[in-house]
Amino acid sequence: MSSRAAEPQLEPGLAARRDSILDVHDLSVEYLLESGVVLAVDQVSFSVKESEFVAIVGESGCGKSTLLFAIAAPAVGRDAAALDDRHGPSFHA
Repeated sequence: MSSRAAEPQLEPGLAARRDSILDVHDLSVEYLLESGVVLAVDQVSFSVKESEFVAIVGESGCGKSTLLFAIAAPAVGRDAAALDDRHGPSFHA
């Protein structure tokens, strides 16, 4: 009989992300405009493992910079908050 504790079972998808250095799960970003809400990023999910190379590509205006800004904002101390179109997007994760 082994004295080691059994390793906890992870739900599907979490086992693959265990060794990742960046996890993004269901990230959405909306811009609040006078004319209404514009969904700029819609439920994006991905993981990046150590030493992996990632490229974000797409047409002009498709949300590449918005996605990267939303990921980086908490790392630079900015709270995820609803802002108006003069100040930036609102973040939902």
